[in-house]
Amino acid sequence: MKTKFSIYLLVLLLLLSACGIQTALPAPKDAVLGIQSATAFTPELQELPAELIQKYVGLEADQYSEIYMLLDTSRGSTEQILFINAKDKAEQEKIVQSIEAYKASLINQYRDYVPEEVPKLEAAILRSKGLQTVFIVSGDSAACDKKLNELWK
Repeated sequence: MKTKFSIYLLVLLLLLSACGIQTALPAPKDAVLGIQSATAFTPELQELPAELIQKYVGLEADQYSEIYMLLDTSRGSTEQILFINAKDKAEQEKIVQSIEAYKASLINQYRDYVPEEVPKLEAAILRSKGLQTVFIVSGDSAACDKKLNELWK
């Protein structure tokens, strides 16, 4: 009887491990600071209050549970790191649409203002995993993408 129970328990554990138990995603602030450490951002990035993030990106406070952003507040550069944890899948879709519109707006603004920033925007990272969405504009998108993959293991 004990042997049968042990076999069932072993099978159950194997099934659970095969399902790939997902690890928790990092908190937005921890993730942003992790990305910041991956490469040298040209300007010094400053923390932006949630109210300003909402205004810049076109978000509503009820769309997310956590948000954190570092940005070149001088606006001389487009470099920035934004992590958002959406409240649910429907809100996440709206968040992604808002970020896409924000990115398009930045491209239009910087095309005449500082045209050498446009390639950074065109190479920007916009990805989601679970309910977390990230938007990164950097001079080294490859290093940021590599670090993001490490954070999202």
